[in-house]
Amino acid sequence: MKRTDQIALAWDNLVKTKLRTFLTTSGIMIGTGSLICMMAFGQGVQHNVKQQFDDLGLFNYIVVSQERETSDPAAPEAAVPPLDEALMESLCKLPHVEGAYPELRFPAMVRIGEIEQFTLVQVLPAQSLSFSVVPIIAGETLSAEDPQGAVVSMGFLRQLGAHPPPSHLGASVEIRTLTLDFGLESLLKMVFSQRRGLPIGQKDYAFHVRGVSSRAGMGGSIPIRSEVIIGMQAAAAMDKLEINSLVDFFNSDTPPGTFNSITVQVDSPTHVDAVRDTLKKQGFQTFAMLDQMEEMKQGFIIMDLFLLAIGMIGTLVSSLGIVNTMVMTVMERYREIGIMKAVGAPDRDIRAIFIVESGLIGLIGGLMGLLLAWMVSHTINFIVNVVGVRQGMPPMTYFTFPLWLCISGVGLAILVSIVAGLAPAQRAASVDPVSALRHD
Repeated sequence: MKRTDQIALAWDNLVKTKLRTFLTTSGIMIGTGSLICMMAFGQGVQHNVKQQFDDLGLFNYIVVSQERETSDPAAPEAAVPPLDEALMESLCKLPHVEGAYPELRFPAMVRIGEIEQFTLVQVLPAQSLSFSVVPIIAGETLSAEDPQGAVVSMGFLRQLGAHPPPSHLGASVEIRTLTLDFGLESLLKMVFSQRRGLPIGQKDYAFHVRGVSSRAGMGGSIPIRSEVIIGMQAAAAMDKLEINSLVDFFNSDTPPGTFNSITVQVDSPTHVDAVRDTLKKQGFQTFAMLDQMEEMKQGFIIMDLFLLAIGMIGTLVSSLGIVNTMVMTVMERYREIGIMKAVGAPDRDIRAIFIVESGLIGLIGGLMGLLLAWMVSHTINFIVNVVGVRQGMPPMTYFTFPLWLCISGVGLAILVSIVAGLAPAQRAASVDPVSALRHD
């Protein structure tokens, strides 16, 4: 029997039992749809994380520090150049290096208009913005001629419920910093007040919006967002607590004019390893977000396996429906099978008819499941984005359907259906034609 004849016969048998075929394929559709939808969500998460890292350029950054690897304080230190402005200039001259800037940030309350919010203020030299550390979408970059100018991220303005960027250019920005206050009044409060604490004071400084960036500033071994950026000249005149991380509490002996770390921006992630090797040869410790990609990939693999395991439950349950349908089909067509075998149909052709029939159920259910997953994911994505935009979040695509996922999802539905139909197909192939012809 030709393969086309087997497919045509299997299709005719499915058409004759429309209701049963619909219910069986619906089970495959729901199982496959849930599996594809879960895997698409996992792929969407991975895509969004990688896209955010690419947009922020985190794979292009190398953090340079002088932290000593040995725990012995008496061990001699290598002659490593200090992390100062002279080193930044020399780093900018290295091949494939676009620029370098110090890691300087401090916590502050920032007020624009009537709304105040906590954030980290990043301090950058004016020339660092010339190599696209923070892309400017409105206004101008930092300038030495305008020390009180500040660059604010578009995301920060969105959180404050602000209007489009041009309307806030030149608006006043109030930055309230934390300071150590050892005045008599502060010390008396610390000693006699019931609420004990550190002698922390606050100071206000006036700035204005000089530019708006498309994204927040990033830096350091832990990429924390800094929504407001000011120049080094203005920051030097401010009384503030510069706390980039808990490590700063242990690096209180940093010499004046030096920095705890310097961030180097490379022109491409492909050149990160070469630049990092050069820095290590000079005795520096380095950290790059590219190093964490392998760990992130392992985490993504575990997440994909977890989602796959959950989605497979529905697919395996739907396979029981296929077994039930094919067993019922064999019983209903018992006499027909006997007639085919009586006229010379070999066992392999009988077996192939039922395997093709179960495969067609899987194909139809898989395609319907793919369509269901696409519709459900787009509905969820639309609802989440509507709610998120109202909360100040940018719209995102939470589900991604790569070609391999679509093909694999439908292929898995066909495979599970064929496996579920093997036992009924073998039962049909083993029918005794004499007994079948006597069957009423």
